[in-house]
Amino acid sequence: MVTTMTALEGHEVLQRSNLDRYPWPETLAANQITRLWTPQDGLAVAAAATRIPLDIERVIAATSHLATPDRILWILSHDAVNFNGVTAVRNEPKWRDRLAACVERGESIPIAYPLFCAIANPAKQITRPGAHAGELASLHWFRHVDSLVRAVYEPGLIIHILSDATLYNNALQNTLAFAYGYIDQAREMVGEAGAAHCVRIHDYAALLAPFAREFDRLYNGFYARLAAGDQTLISAPDRERLIRSIRASVNTERLGLTYEDCGALFGPGGVHPLAPRVEAMAQAALLDQIAVKLACVQLDLPERLWPGHIRASCHKGLKSGVAVVGLRVYPEYYKRSKLLPYHGKPLLRADGRLVVEPEFLPRSRADLVRVENEHGQSLLYCES
Repeated sequence: MVTTMTALEGHEVLQRSNLDRYPWPETLAANQITRLWTPQDGLAVAAAATRIPLDIERVIAATSHLATPDRILWILSHDAVNFNGVTAVRNEPKWRDRLAACVERGESIPIAYPLFCAIANPAKQITRPGAHAGELASLHWFRHVDSLVRAVYEPGLIIHILSDATLYNNALQNTLAFAYGYIDQAREMVGEAGAAHCVRIHDYAALLAPFAREFDRLYNGFYARLAAGDQTLISAPDRERLIRSIRASVNTERLGLTYEDCGALFGPGGVHPLAPRVEAMAQAALLDQIAVKLACVQLDLPERLWPGHIRASCHKGLKSGVAVVGLRVYPEYYKRSKLLPYHGKPLLRADGRLVVEPEFLPRSRADLVRVENEHGQSLLYCES
């Protein structure tokens, strides 16, 4: 996903994922302790993913005076769950009306959430196992949010995650095999997290297939306007800011970069002989990815598939003028941590909280334990 602090159509503010704002250690840790993933690591991730000051007892007590739709909206708009402004989301009549309609029918509440992508930057993920403990934490977290809702409304939630791993693949330039594999791995994790009753993971591009003609018409139109420099879609300053993030998201793993190469290409003020090549990759990716995004906004696939759904986003701000639910991707997202799981690797802190950092940061710390899979690919970092 394109992630940077900038505004696009509908005033959405996208979370930046460029790497030049981080301190770059001179070297990576040479003797970091490693061990294999164990079931206890899964339990620790689950505990961190549900660590919030909001439990079932508090929800029941705080909402007992409210009608059922308002109790559900109270949960979904709460600061522990939503980063997009408690008042803005809670006062959005669209969501209250849609929740009331679901409750009247006695149906589970559909939440549409574009999320989960495959990123191949070797500084963000030094080893790239696909879905890792960050995505697992997200699934545990969504299961926990559903449990809070079920405490006041038994049918609960169905969170429809629209993975854009293949949707944005022309722009990000991964192999299709890896993009498809990433989605399959995330789907397998749903069962591991015990979330099969409330989470569905979809391939966004596959869902668009029945609407391919309409989507292509929109995409081609937006692409032509962007290529011509149409600043009503994205301003020149915003385009320049976006480039820094997309540069750090396209597949540069295939260039065989060392850590020193990554620092020169993506760190603050670095220079490198491959910089023009990476810049050209980023410029091409920017046009494609923004055209896809704008076409998706215009087509509004979630409304066609799940009429009356609740819209969630991993970005701040209004979407087409509406305050959508800023559903946290893990409890510390937009608090102590600003990266989506696939833009880094998770670090389990000594205080039990989970954050996501570009992997070169935890890999540079000799005091951390690196938890790996059987292929030697890192899944999680742990403070002692």
